[in-house]
Amino acid sequence: MAKSGITRAHLTPRFNTTQKLLMNAEAFSVDDFFKIWLDSDKTVICGPGENKKEFNIEFIKIENSDYKFFKSASIGWKFKVSHEGELLREMYKKYFSE
Repeated sequence: MAKSGITRAHLTPRFNTTQKLLMNAEAFSVDDFFKIWLDSDKTVICGPGENKKEFNIEFIKIENSDYKFFKSASIGWKFKVSHEGELLREMYKKYFSE
């Protein structure tokens, strides 16, 4: 499959989250540890290279409570035309078409 030209970026850099958790590991219960991790693990879709900087932007929220979109079995993420492609086409029509 050809590259999609999109990637994802974390709103809070993972380095910051990891540093916070590891420097204070004894201070957190297991529940608190995972709450902090999950609260800090929000991502946005962006163009290539944009995931190398911090984000302080407006973005369109994608409802994904069933974790259907942008899942990964490992580090990274692969674009799937069947799920993400349809979602992105619908979003383009809604927000960017005339």
